[in-house]
Amino acid sequence: MTTIATDGKVIAADSRTTYGNIVATDKNKKIFKCKNGAVVGCGGDRGQISNFKKWCQKGKNESEKPELEEFFAIEITPSGKLFAYDNACTRIKVDPPFAAGTGGDIALGAMLSGKTPQEAIQLAIKKDIYSGGKVLVKAPRKKCKHK
Repeated sequence: MTTIATDGKVIAADSRTTYGNIVATDKNKKIFKCKNGAVVGCGGDRGQISNFKKWCQKGKNESEKPELEEFFAIEITPSGKLFAYDNACTRIKVDPPFAAGTGGDIALGAMLSGKTPQEAIQLAIKKDIYSGGKVLVKAPRKKCKHK
């Protein structure tokens, strides 16, 4: 599946995609930026991630929520708020540090021990066979403060 971790400032993710016990690629980009400057990391089925991404880019209209299975997402808004999404695209406020996916427990333990999200993903990759590839990192675009 995947591992995604955040300290509330950046989101880090592995880049492995698996189908069962088969590694399909280690080059999957699981983090994207929204038009509003938020950054989102997703795990689960690639097609469902694509549907979620389209929904986010269109402005998250409640009446157009995609129906998802085997899916999760973590979002950091430009104002620094942290949210998790479940299969129903329910937006749930969470506190940092936060991690999810097959290596989520490893990553969360690492961050609670002082590691950065990037380092936490690297540790998860060492122990979780469903996490691998390059570590990807993105931060939200901060809101502009006009005088």
